[in-house]
Amino acid sequence: MGLGGILNYVCKLAAVAVGSLPCLEAAGETSLDYGLRLRSANIDVVKNSAESLSAKVRLTLSHEFTEQSSALLQVDHIETFLDNRHSTALLANDNPLVLDTPATEINQLLLSHQWDEYGLTLGRQVIEFDAERFVGDIDFWQNDRTFDGISLNAALWSGSRLAYAYVYNVNRIFGDDAGSRLDPQDIRFDELDGRRPAGQWGDHRVDGHFLHLKVKEWDYVELSGYGFAVHNYDQVANSNRTLGLRSKFRYKPELLQYTGIVELARQQKQTSDVTAWIPYYLLEAGFEYRGLELNLRREYLGQKSGEAFITPLGSRHEFQGWADLFNVTPVEGVDDRSIRLNWRQRPWQIDLRLHRFYTTKNTTAIGDEINLDLIYKPHRKHEVKIRFADYRPESGQTIAPDRTKGLFISYSYNL
Repeated sequence: MGLGGILNYVCKLAAVAVGSLPCLEAAGETSLDYGLRLRSANIDVVKNSAESLSAKVRLTLSHEFTEQSSALLQVDHIETFLDNRHSTALLANDNPLVLDTPATEINQLLLSHQWDEYGLTLGRQVIEFDAERFVGDIDFWQNDRTFDGISLNAALWSGSRLAYAYVYNVNRIFGDDAGSRLDPQDIRFDELDGRRPAGQWGDHRVDGHFLHLKVKEWDYVELSGYGFAVHNYDQVANSNRTLGLRSKFRYKPELLQYTGIVELARQQKQTSDVTAWIPYYLLEAGFEYRGLELNLRREYLGQKSGEAFITPLGSRHEFQGWADLFNVTPVEGVDDRSIRLNWRQRPWQIDLRLHRFYTTKNTTAIGDEINLDLIYKPHRKHEVKIRFADYRPESGQTIAPDRTKGLFISYSYNL
C-alpha cells in the first residue's frame, strides 16, 4: 500500500470516530519537509555551571486528500552532548538543569478538515492562543509541547474566530522517556525513593477544555475572551479554571505607531481548599518608529491564602525573564515590571528587556533581570540567535535567592 493509501486508510478510521470526513482513494498530494536546530547552552547558578550541546532534526510529512482534507505526521529527533556537564529531566547530576532533553518522538500526528467557515483537527497537535501566555507550545526548547485531542474552530462575521479544544494528554518538553521512575544513576534516586517528580514527567493525563473567542471587527482594536478548565490527573496542583478578557490596541496615524494591551483574568484551583478566585492582569503600552519599539509592561500573577496564579500550559520561557526563575509561580505571587527596547532592521534584530520582580503579597522586591537577544535572519528559513539572561536577586530574600546567568547560541533552519 502506498503512502496515499495508508493515509487514506487512517482518515477512514478517524471518520468512523468523528463523523464523515471525505477521503479519496490514494488521491491528493504528498510533501516532505525538514528542519534543523543546533544549540549550545551555558547556565551559571552561583558557583555551579552547566554546559550543553544539542541538535534537533524535524521531518514533516503531509498529505492533502482534497482542498479541504489533509493529514500531517511530524517526527522530531533530539540528540544531546556533554551530558556529564549538565542535568536533564532524564538524569540529574551535580550540575544545573538544561531543559533540552534527548528524545525521538512524534511531535504531531493529525487529520484536519475544513467545511467553509468551520474546521476540525483530530490527533496530536499544536494549540496556541493569543501570545501563548496560557496555552502554547514552548517552541524555544528543542522538544515542543503538543496536545492530544480534538480542536474545532469557526469563522465569525468579517474577521473573528471562535475556537474550542478538548485535550486528554499533554506531551511535555521532557519527552516520553521521562516516566514516573528515575534512573538508578540519578543523584536524586535515594532521596526521592526512585520516583521522578511529577513536574518533570514527559506526559500528563488531563481532562482539558479550552474555549477562545477572538474578535477582529475594527481597525485599531482586537478583543479576546477565553475560558480554560483543566483537571490534571498526574499533577493535581496544576488543575485550574481560568477566565479572562484581553484587548489589544494598535494605531498608526503617520510614522509613529502606538500599541497597548490590557488583559484581566481570574483563576480558581479545583483541588485546593482555597475557593477564592486569584487575580491576574497585564498592562502594556508602547510605540514604534521606523523599526524601533519601546514598551512598558506590568504583569501581575496574584495570590490568595498561599495559592498563586499559575500558567502550566503556557509558553513560560518567553515571559518573566529568560533565566526561568519563575516557571512555577511562587506562593507569594509575582509582579513583573519591565521595559523592552526592540530594534529591527533586516536581517538584524536586537531585543533588550529589563525586569524588576516583586511579590504580589506585601510587595517585597525579589530581584532584577537583564535579557538580550541578538538575532541575524538573512533568509526566512535561516536564523542565528544569541540569547543572554542575567538574574540578580535582591539581598536577603529567599524566594529566588541565587544569581543565575544563561547564554544560548543557536542556528535554526526551517523552524
